[in-house]
Amino acid sequence: IPATGIIKAAMALAAALIFRRAASHSKGTILRYAVIPILCGLIMVCGYFLYETALFGAPYAIVGVPFNLAQAASNGIVFAAVSAAIRGRKK
Repeated sequence: IPATGIIKAAMALAAALIFRRAASHSKGTILRYAVIPILCGLIMVCGYFLYETALFGAPYAIVGVPFNLAQAASNGIVFAAVSAAIRGRKK
C-alpha cells in the first residue's frame, strides 16, 4: 500500500504540472491528452518495477511489467474517454 500511495501521488503531481504548463502553451491539447497518460503510465510501470525489485528481486519484478503496462494502457483509455466527455460538456 505505501508504494501505491507514493506512485499514484507522483503520477498526479506529474499530470498537474503538465496540465498547468499546457494551459499556457500553444500545443496545450497535445500535451494534455497525449503526454499525460504516457508519462503517468511510465511513472507507474517504473515505480512498481523498482518497488518490486527492492522487495522480491528483478526476476519477480519483470513478470509484473506486462500487467502494469496493461493497467497503464487501460488508464490511458479511461483518461481519454473522461477527458472527451468533460470537454464535450464545457462547449
